[in-house]
Amino acid sequence: MVQILADVHIMESLIESNVSFPDTAVMVYNKEHKNILKKYGVSNAQFTKSYGYYGKNLEQMDRLYEIVLDTLTAREAKLLTKKGSAPVAEDTLQRNIQVDTNGVPSRKGRRLGRPGDVLMNAPQEVKEDM
Repeated sequence: MVQILADVHIMESLIESNVSFPDTAVMVYNKEHKNILKKYGVSNAQFTKSYGYYGKNLEQMDRLYEIVLDTLTAREAKLLTKKGSAPVAEDTLQRNIQVDTNGVPSRKGRRLGRPGDVLMNAPQEVKEDM
């Protein structure tokens, strides 16, 4: 769970830095989240159940995120060591995230004044009961 959450938080940061449109950010997030779970051989149902458990057990969630933070710090230190202690360039951390924006011009590297967290401001899918 620690490695999955670390990867998810890195992916969220990359999306936040590189995707300007909320709908596109949600689409990219969903695709990349699925890829991360696949990488670790975990189904979405398993992840949701596990994350739900931690949501109900906040002390354990706090401990989990302490380890996630340590993991992210260690990954950053490893990258800095590889770069000879120079600041890590943004492209060093980026994964190759491909987005089909249906003809929307790329705005990579330009946020166009977008506020805070694109994913937090994005519309959420609502399932209607029939």
